[in-house]
Amino acid sequence: MSQKVSFNQIQGFLLANAERIIARTARDQFLEPDEIRFGAQFGFPSVAVKKAVKDGGDPSDSISDLTNAFSTVNAIDFVTDIPDEVRVQLRPTYKIYKTLVLDEGKRINLQIKSSITGESTAIYNPGVVVKGIEITNLGGNLEEINTNIEVTISLYATKLDHFFEKQRPAAIKNGNFSTPPAVQKIINSGVSWIDLLKLNLQDLNLSQLEENMRQTNLASRETREQILGEMPLPYVHKEPDQRIRLEISYGDIQDVEGYSESQMNYIRGLVQSQTEILELSLIANDVSFNPDGTADLTVQFRASHGTDTLDRSTDLLYDPYIEDLALQLQDEIGILERLKTKSALRSQDVEPVRYLLESHKTFEFFGSEPGFDRAFFERIVTGQISTLEETGEADEDILSTIDEFINQRQVAKEFLQNYQAGLLVRGLYGPTLFFADVYDRQTNPISQEEINRVPTEDRKSRVYTFNPRIQDVKNFSSNSEYKGPFNSADQFLLLAEAVSRGTAETASYAEEYGGRAQDRAQGNTEEAATFRNSSVTEIDFVFFGDIVEVALEVLASNNRFGDEGQTFEQKIATETTQLVKNTIWKSSRSSTVTDYYKTYIRPFYSLFGGGSGGVNNAAAGLKFLENEAAEYDQQGGDGGIYDNSIEEAQQKIDEVTKQNQKRIQQVYEKCGEILMSEIDYQSPENPTETIKINIADVPISVEKFSEWFNETINARKRSQLFLRDYLNQLMLFLRDIIAERYSQNVIADVEPPEPLINRFFVKSSRYDFLFPITNGVRETPDFKFAANAVQTSDIRSLARLFSQTSKLYAKPITIISQSPSVSQPLRNDRNRRQIDKGNNVPHIIFGDATNGILQGVNFSKIDMPGVREARLLEGTRLYYGQDFKGPNILSERYNATLELVGTTFFRPTSLFYLDPKPLELGYAKNVASPARLLGLGGYYVVIRVVQSLDFTGGASWNTTLETVWESFGDPVSVGDSHTNISTLNVTSFNGRLALATDTEREELEALPDNASEQREASYDDLGEALGATGDDQAAKAREINRALGAGTYNSSTGFR
Repeated sequence: MSQKVSFNQIQGFLLANAERIIARTARDQFLEPDEIRFGAQFGFPSVAVKKAVKDGGDPSDSISDLTNAFSTVNAIDFVTDIPDEVRVQLRPTYKIYKTLVLDEGKRINLQIKSSITGESTAIYNPGVVVKGIEITNLGGNLEEINTNIEVTISLYATKLDHFFEKQRPAAIKNGNFSTPPAVQKIINSGVSWIDLLKLNLQDLNLSQLEENMRQTNLASRETREQILGEMPLPYVHKEPDQRIRLEISYGDIQDVEGYSESQMNYIRGLVQSQTEILELSLIANDVSFNPDGTADLTVQFRASHGTDTLDRSTDLLYDPYIEDLALQLQDEIGILERLKTKSALRSQDVEPVRYLLESHKTFEFFGSEPGFDRAFFERIVTGQISTLEETGEADEDILSTIDEFINQRQVAKEFLQNYQAGLLVRGLYGPTLFFADVYDRQTNPISQEEINRVPTEDRKSRVYTFNPRIQDVKNFSSNSEYKGPFNSADQFLLLAEAVSRGTAETASYAEEYGGRAQDRAQGNTEEAATFRNSSVTEIDFVFFGDIVEVALEVLASNNRFGDEGQTFEQKIATETTQLVKNTIWKSSRSSTVTDYYKTYIRPFYSLFGGGSGGVNNAAAGLKFLENEAAEYDQQGGDGGIYDNSIEEAQQKIDEVTKQNQKRIQQVYEKCGEILMSEIDYQSPENPTETIKINIADVPISVEKFSEWFNETINARKRSQLFLRDYLNQLMLFLRDIIAERYSQNVIADVEPPEPLINRFFVKSSRYDFLFPITNGVRETPDFKFAANAVQTSDIRSLARLFSQTSKLYAKPITIISQSPSVSQPLRNDRNRRQIDKGNNVPHIIFGDATNGILQGVNFSKIDMPGVREARLLEGTRLYYGQDFKGPNILSERYNATLELVGTTFFRPTSLFYLDPKPLELGYAKNVASPARLLGLGGYYVVIRVVQSLDFTGGASWNTTLETVWESFGDPVSVGDSHTNISTLNVTSFNGRLALATDTEREELEALPDNASEQREASYDDLGEALGATGDDQAAKAREINRALGAGTYNSSTGFR
């Protein structure tokens, strides 16, 4: 009798083995394309989703604080070193633009000016004043926030009419392109302050509108212009028509006595670094009329930011063709319902209905299903088949048929909904669905000829599979013996090959695996625990980053990215060309609508694929023709007779390759960059061991994901699923997986990590600004990093480069990370500030009246335990002196609220170091200082930023930071266990006492600055000496790591 394991046990086993799985599938290594194509355990890395990695430099360089990496040295120096004589000169300025949104990322900005002194430009509208601007940058709980950036602009006008007064500024483009005539007409007509609400609100062509409505009334029909959105309607607001651009910065400063020209140039560089550029979309507005005839207008915006955009273009469930099919079905239901109640259509309605049904695509799409015979349906609705008998009584058989037609269309609507949502799951399995499908259809194994019909890029799945022992899964064993994991598509091909020379048992398992793969891809997890035999289980898993990548591919397909010049009419009339269908196999069986459950969107890594299979056939045909030509030459013939055919096939492949590159570029233009950082969590096998991997590489059980997807997406029958909401839901799913208590026998006091999404803008000339520094496009890739990896040092260099160029535009980035963590190596405290500055982490000293921008700080005590943000139980225990003996933990830890001179440096998840010097309690970096004893100071993480710009009584700009305490940054403190063990959080008192340093017997020893180099050398020495291989080597590496961390081994003397 077969054993069963739970989905939770499978997920826990994957997390416990994550590092091993990543190594075996080479997710953390650069592989050449051919290595991936022909390596059964490998899959292609994501393209649009990138991973941040450390480049092996300073061990204190943490990639968890990615937000800081996008800052610059000038911005840091402004925060910490701006002289007081300059600080008093600072006055904020702003620029507000109406943004005209064109296709392919093109933008035209028209500046709207007012009389406020905050603007350095001439007065255009003396009747309108910008009173204030407030920018709130949110972070934290994904369940409580809908957007990262909210902006409120407050305007005042001496008369309401002033809001409508036209200005005709010069058009500023974000690239070199021609202006379409319709857009040029808008530019020529000018803009006004009321355009913050809607483009050309005061410019509606009322005479044209009246004429159009008159024609509509005459024909009793809509016009094509109305349907296609070509005619402006006063009550229809489109998101792109409500887009604005906001820039805030400081004005020019005067020379300061006593500073040289070079010093002033440096200071001006610090001030100029404080520039923020935001693209915004309207949320709401409020107009107040005052008794004196003046008016106030308050307008609220949210960041119109890549993955945060909310419109049909980012709705993952909206494919124009599929959506219109659902609407056609609803129209058909309406006609049938009318026939039931009225017996027949009115004579004047028959012809329009016939014309209507001719336009419907439902009869072709569902043609193989009952109730979708077009001719029979038309005979009923046109009265050729009457719903009445000759006696005048209702024909019950016909009415019953109509009821069946209605029910079949209700089922068809549900099918379309499930089909579209299912693309988010089926894209993970990809070609495995095809292999399983053809095996299910044919009694003989898949032939090599049939396999060759699929180009090698399209033979790779995103799902991996392997068969560990059930008992190891239940114990979350990280030392389990198993083969693989293998790419799911390769696994099936290996099984199919084994069938031809294997046993009936192998053939049976191949068929079973194919069936289960199709079930999982359709969200059916009931059969997930069916096993091959009583001792091993089958695990299918996917990496978290690939789940996000599939969502981007669905978005690209919905928008027809890469398909040049497709009109809306074409989009609703034809299915996407990016849908990969199983049309490349020879089969006598005709296709049915359920075959759509085996389709998926062409992956970004695929050079081929495509809707009709034409490109696949072109690729396979090219290979065939080349082989034929070579064979013909060998036989003495003229292989050149194939040249034209080869050229045509190659042209087709080149065409689709170009299309694929175009669609990826358009994804960047829509969503911006997506970058994932590291996450660390406790191993389900051993809660004292910490596992640190990139979020993109977190292995997720397909069963667990399908179960979550069904409950969260399918079961709720959602009609919309914006990319922003899907990402937020995925992050909550990831949080729950990481936080799950997998072992009931072990209780740990460490709070699980909190995954975060942070969105902001980066000044760049291109949307894919990380592409040039991605490992896979380097001239000489670093083989210890994946092709989609981006090194933190390169990010900092890129940020410095951008800071030196003023003619750049705001481009969005989404960072998926956990709350930053800090662990400084043992080193002299005097160089901590310098090291942190190199990592873009500023040090703020409260009370330094001559430098920096800190104006005030308020500390609020955190009560422990149970406060997630405090993170005080993450392996750090602080005991001090005679007043803090034994197992007493200081309950005082303080979060901080900082008031600063206006700065753009900080964002949610930014990291900084704070020392409360004026309290005369010493520096927090001194472990014996009163500040340290009270828990004041150290590293803090920003969770909320509020920028307040006030222009009513002289221009001022203040920044408020809400922050949570992270740590003091020391891996070892007086009284702590002297165990610099990176993979262990020792929590028991006995264990900590056993590893503790006895300060009365031995001195506290600091590791040298080159400890990391020595450690690497020690690994090499021991690895050779022990002769370890495979998983044994990994186990030995962990053992060595612990020994090195405890200071009990060095390469000269060995273990002590």
